[in-house]
This record gives sequence, C-alpha cells and structure tokens, in this order.
Amino acid sequence: MSIIEELKTRRRFLKTLAGGIIAPLAGGALLTRTATVIAADNPHLKEDDPAAKQLNYKHDASQVDSSKYESGQKCDNCRYFKGNEGDEWGPCTIFPGKSVNGAGWCSSYSAK
Repeated sequence: MSIIEELKTRRRFLKTLAGGIIAPLAGGALLTRTATVIAADNPHLKEDDPAAKQLNYKHDASQVDSSKYESGQKCDNCRYFKGNEGDEWGPCTIFPGKSVNGAGWCSSYSAK
C-alpha cells in the first residue's frame, strides 16, 4: 500500500470516527429541543381527568393525603417527568400527551 492510499484510508477512518461521535451528540440535542417544544404544546392535565383521578394526581403535592405522600416528592423530581427539575409544567410518561405541574404528585411517583 502506498503512502497516499494509507493516508486516504486513515482520513476515511478518522472521518467515520468523528461522525460516530458527533452524530449522537447532535441527535441528543435535537431530542431535548423536541421534548421542550412538545411540552409547550401539551395541554395541562386536569385533576378531574379520569387517569389523573385513578392515580390521585394533584397539581400541588402539599394537597395529597399524607398517608400516601412523603415530603419532597413532586413531579419535577420523579423519573417519569420529562421536563427539568424546577419547570412549572412538563411532559410525563404516565400521562402521554399532557403536561403535569412540576409541583404536583401522583401515586405513580418514583424518585429519579
């Protein structure tokens, strides 16, 4: 193999390697932006929604029966909340297509 062919092969390898590193990072940024846009479009979950009632969802965790709730539990620090901690509203995988209040709570709560 000549030096020129070897350099072309190395260049191709490095380009492929760089693409393999950059693509997932760019894709992750795109997904994060998409989730934020989707959250803005989702209607807020209402407490009288049948799914919300079934899971005892409340917009304000302090209004939850203390026999079910532990202090500090709220939607924005739950594993199912797809917004950021501190967000007022965000998407939740338990209630697809709806945004839940970050200060809310439901019986499916699970710490991140």
